[in-house]
Amino acid sequence: MLKWMTARAWRGAIVPAVVLFVASCAVNPVTGRHELTLLSESQEIALGAESDPQIVAEYGLYDDARVQAYVDSIGQRMAHLSHRPDLKFTFRVLDSPVINAFALPGGYVYITRGILAHMNDEAELAIVVGHEIGHVTARHGVEQYTRQQMAGLGLGLGSILSTHIAQFGQVLQQGLGLMFLKYGRDDETQADGLGVEYALRAGFDAEAGAKFFEVLDRQTKESGQSLPEWMSTHPAPEGRVHRTHDLAVARKPLFPQSTRIGANEHKGHVDGIVFGDDPRQGFEAGDVFKHPGLRFQVTLPAGWRVLNTPSAVRAGAPDQSAVLQMTLEKSGGVGPAQYAAKMAQSVKATLVQSAAERINGFDGYVAVLRLADEAGNTQDVQAGFVQREPGGAIFQFVGIAKPEAFAAARPAFLRSIRSLQTLTDRAALDMAPNRIRVETVRAAATLQQIVDKAGGVPVPIATVALVNNLQPASPLPVGFRVKLVRGAYQPKTAAP
Repeated sequence: MLKWMTARAWRGAIVPAVVLFVASCAVNPVTGRHELTLLSESQEIALGAESDPQIVAEYGLYDDARVQAYVDSIGQRMAHLSHRPDLKFTFRVLDSPVINAFALPGGYVYITRGILAHMNDEAELAIVVGHEIGHVTARHGVEQYTRQQMAGLGLGLGSILSTHIAQFGQVLQQGLGLMFLKYGRDDETQADGLGVEYALRAGFDAEAGAKFFEVLDRQTKESGQSLPEWMSTHPAPEGRVHRTHDLAVARKPLFPQSTRIGANEHKGHVDGIVFGDDPRQGFEAGDVFKHPGLRFQVTLPAGWRVLNTPSAVRAGAPDQSAVLQMTLEKSGGVGPAQYAAKMAQSVKATLVQSAAERINGFDGYVAVLRLADEAGNTQDVQAGFVQREPGGAIFQFVGIAKPEAFAAARPAFLRSIRSLQTLTDRAALDMAPNRIRVETVRAAATLQQIVDKAGGVPVPIATVALVNNLQPASPLPVGFRVKLVRGAYQPKTAAP
């Protein structure tokens, strides 16, 4: 968990663009058509460069240089053959278990370790990365940004301390605004086609790579969700699986040398990759949130849904009436009381019902922040600040609720603030994540039989089947390299 990000940096790039904006047209590098755009190419690049550090801080980079280099090598190979070969592309693997991939304007492409673990060969990786390169080369993000024009995207402390909980809910849904510039189905269809094109140009078998869309389709059906996590910003065009496959088949004869699939090579790179939630970065044990990496634990309100990211831990009431957020902030060398005063001043709030406390042996300060809008309406926010050592980082708690629900939510906020303590549970401190392990089949058997014989697989057979894009009854020949999940961590099952 790191410092929660603000949108100040990328706003600094955008606001001058808005002020200086004169309606103009630019030629789309892919279509050759003239399009109305808000951002020049240099402004597009600056916007991505300003936003990239926030994405990294919010989600974290996967700490494996070998995996990062692998994805970058595939990405750069295609980027140089794309419609914008002179644009500097940056490819990053985020330390997130969700199946997700996205791109920012200016050439920043991100894929998660979660989506990487669900791929079975280099061709599949090429199709997905090529799809995201396509969003950049066709300037889809710039087009969407132009349409939305500063439509409230981005994060900041003012958003957290909003006078209405619904605005915070929207922040949770949007994440970092630029990441969630939603594309239309036409953009998705075009990006699918560009992904096929770029994969073929780079020598990959796009027909084989297109099979990854089957994984996404299966996840949708098997999870019962309307959209898999990767599709949250990527609305699936109708008939995507068949259409992309047919397009790849039709285009392959034009690239007779494009035969690389790279199944063994890809599995070699994902062997050992963390799978699912990483308990070292925090996990739930009942209503207690434990963080082995930072050696703390805190009790969250009973029954509240928890969202844990590298930048913050957030818990929301089931009826969406209240949210509590905890972040770790740099103190600037001051104590909790001085820090609280500085924060209140920065958001133009009044400290009320404030007092210094000792919280489980730590210096703390608990206060209600009272915000007022231009019309004189006020909103109270429960805040708490806890410092484990003089001059050290501050655990900052911010609890907000609908005005009519604040009084009822406040005791729950305070109990959580006052529950922060050092994690001493040795079992929790030693908790290790599950990992993908690639094993060679020694005797012909079905996937189900192999999993049963392996024993100690901490995830359901359906998960292992999805990771391999197989069925439990699929027969596996001798020599086949199957991906299993190994480890002992059993994550808390999310409430329906």
